[in-house]
Amino acid sequence: MKLHAECIPCILTVRYREVAKFRGDSPEAVKLMAEMARMLADSVNRGELATVAATRLFRFLKRQLGVEDLYAEEKKVADEKALKVVEELRSKVMEQRGIDRFRLACYAALVGNALDFGVASYQVADPEKLLDEILNCKPAIDDVEEFYKLVRKGGECLYLLDNAGEIAFDRLFIEVLRDEGARVVALVKSRGGFQNDATMEDAERVKLNEVCRVMETGTDASSLFMEELPLDVLEKMEDADFIVAKGMAHFEHLPELQIDAPVIYMLKAKCKVIAGLLQVPVGSYVVKMVKPK
Repeated sequence: MKLHAECIPCILTVRYREVAKFRGDSPEAVKLMAEMARMLADSVNRGELATVAATRLFRFLKRQLGVEDLYAEEKKVADEKALKVVEELRSKVMEQRGIDRFRLACYAALVGNALDFGVASYQVADPEKLLDEILNCKPAIDDVEEFYKLVRKGGECLYLLDNAGEIAFDRLFIEVLRDEGARVVALVKSRGGFQNDATMEDAERVKLNEVCRVMETGTDASSLFMEELPLDVLEKMEDADFIVAKGMAHFEHLPELQIDAPVIYMLKAKCKVIAGLLQVPVGSYVVKMVKPK
């Protein structure tokens, strides 16, 4: 996805929040914001994808601040709160059978995508208030039945994780995917991750490795930048029978790639741009399967 006009203030606003957190309203903060505004203008002129432009600015800021993970504390709190909700939810999921259990676990992972610090116009959800939303979830696009049929065939699933906190709900869903016959490999970000994206530290905190193999992208890009991925990840992409892609960044970026397997996008449409592309109201939840052409 190319940069839209609305992407420009969104990216800069999120970067400003990070600058303000670490540098306040200092002269250094002013210079950092001015430089990132210049960089973003350059991204527009070069026709960069939105995911590439956002990643470039975020990496610049991390280098300038000398901080690898700008959201370390927020991630820890989100993981811990989400785990409490998942424990309350687990019995409700496991008492179901077949597609009913699959749907509820899928909706849990879907609503977990509300835990996103990276959209300027979006108010981040409190993990402890998500249970009712999960139990009453009605996605605007709901390909869950088709997704379930695909999973029941077995095969290799590459699960692209998104945010910290959300990863606790993903763990529960991955348990169900595994029980339904899928062989799941989950992929987390490296080097502190992009914004509040889950890293291996989050995976360990929610004990994801107890239910599936967890691999790292080897990069802190917002999505899968093919030229940056290690060989073992590229091989997993090639071997995957289907891919679960959590969050808006993957929805923005993966259609630009050649992927020869069905991709199931699971996200909350938190901004007008993504909602418009999906033709759903802002704030809608989406489970959308896209098959290779």
